[in-house]
Amino acid sequence: MTNSFDLTWTLDGITMEGTLVCPAGDGPFSAVVLVAGSGTTDRDWCSPLVPGSNGSGRLIAEAFADAGIASLRYDKRASGIHAMENAEKLIGRMSMQSHLNELVAAIATLSQQACVDTSRIFGLGHSEGTLHVLHYATTPQDVPFAGIVLAGPPGRPIPEVSLSQLALQAAQNPGNPDLMTQVKEAAARYAAG
Repeated sequence: MTNSFDLTWTLDGITMEGTLVCPAGDGPFSAVVLVAGSGTTDRDWCSPLVPGSNGSGRLIAEAFADAGIASLRYDKRASGIHAMENAEKLIGRMSMQSHLNELVAAIATLSQQACVDTSRIFGLGHSEGTLHVLHYATTPQDVPFAGIVLAGPPGRPIPEVSLSQLALQAAQNPGNPDLMTQVKEAAARYAAG
């Protein structure tokens, strides 16, 4: 039997939401923060841009709990059920640093949970999430990772990966021929910080 709780915390005036899953028992337990991949991928690792909803992030969290490991998975501010309302607040504010800030805030929340051993917190990132886990692991943090897992890290530079993914999505909207020009300009601004 596992215990699952929805948690909220605030970052830059935006409420973030996540799900903590703790194994049965008293703990404290080793814990892992699950960092989703690119775009609007939510805490369960489902994306509205991809058909289906297998919820592999949720399934991984449940498997960790069965193995005696706690976990926190969270919606990035531009994902989950509040993505559209947060989007306007995030215009011009999304960067690699803003993603790191989200992860720092999630780990601060995870480390405050009674079932978690703060000396044994691990980072597990998928796809773009691996970059955020690496960013966290290679910068000084109040709660350092005990280890990291990189699942499906990009095999090409992230700007190239992002632009190829966005080009496929833009091709589905032929009514705006300038869309990719705007996307490339936005990607350059994002890369510049």
